[in-house]
Amino acid sequence: NHQDKFVHLHCHDTYSFQDGIGLPSQYAERCAEIGQPALAITNHGNVSSNFKQYKECIKRGIKPIMGCEMYIVEDLNAKEEREYNHITVLALNNKGYLNLLKLVTKSWLEGFYYKPRIDWKSLAENKEGLLFTSGCMSSKAGEIVKPDTFKFNDLLEWLKKQNEMFSPNFYVELTPLSFTEGKKYTEWMYRAAKKLNIPTLATM
Repeated sequence: NHQDKFVHLHCHDTYSFQDGIGLPSQYAERCAEIGQPALAITNHGNVSSNFKQYKECIKRGIKPIMGCEMYIVEDLNAKEEREYNHITVLALNNKGYLNLLKLVTKSWLEGFYYKPRIDWKSLAENKEGLLFTSGCMSSKAGEIVKPDTFKFNDLLEWLKKQNEMFSPNFYVELTPLSFTEGKKYTEWMYRAAKKLNIPTLATM
């Protein structure tokens, strides 16, 4: 029996608007086939597939991890600016899941402007039981690394700030991207994590 201990912590299923393709049942089935012990679904801006994810994972003896890739802005009340970043949020326990639901609800009811948005203040106020990662290339860190004039110290300062906000449950997210800009991003994120002694996690 093949046992693959890797756990996917950043996945989008068909409930992730214009982004995911697989059903929760298909993801759970594939994890079971290759012996993966757990699965996180982090759809963009919503947790709509959580019930199906939970049911399909439990049926196959897989631990379901509830999460969301949220749209983050500086000011929840700013309605004239469409710019946003991504942040990956995972529930560590029941309290964390309740806080995740609270944040996602707030992003739709109070922060919606083209996308369901949340701000840093709200995340910090409801961080109990939640794990945060630096996010994908569409994160604030990705925005810092993207320009040709990128300065490593700017990235270090931002990750330090993020770590202070969410520590001890903050991780630098590393993704094995194959295109040139993606490789650059992953390399600098790894260097920054080592420099600041912030733990890392790999997502695919």
